[in-house]
Amino acid sequence: MADIKLHEQLASLRKQKGLTQEGLAQIFGVTNQSVSKWESGACCPDISLLPDIANFFGTLTKNEKPTKIITNGVRRYAVSRKA
Repeated sequence: MADIKLHEQLASLRKQKGLTQEGLAQIFGVTNQSVSKWESGACCPDISLLPDIANFFGTLTKNEKPTKIITNGVRRYAVSRKA
């Protein structure tokens, strides 16, 4: 499995959602300069923001694992956090 660079992934996911850096910054209560630094690789988001960012974009953090749930024949995935 190839490593995904956080800064590249953040920029890609933000653009997929049609958000500007300023829009994403408002959602997470940071400045647009912070988002710019995240996306350039100059720094990373505060670790306490990572679960919220992952949830917003529908991705997983390292301490989460997908759990398959089948309801009425429809396969869905939920996220459960490891203790």
